[in-house]
Amino acid sequence: MNAVLNSLERKKEALKSEKLTPEVLLNEIDEIHTNCP
Repeated sequence: MNAVLNSLERKKEALKSEKLTPEVLLNEIDEIHTNCP
C-alpha cells in the first residue's frame, strides 16, 4: 500500500510541475486499480 501512496505523491508533484497530462493520470489510475484488488 505504501508503494501506491508514494506513487500518488510523485504524481501529485508531477502535476504541480505540469509534466503530467490528465490522460496520463487516468492511465495511472487504471493501473492502480488493476494492481489493487
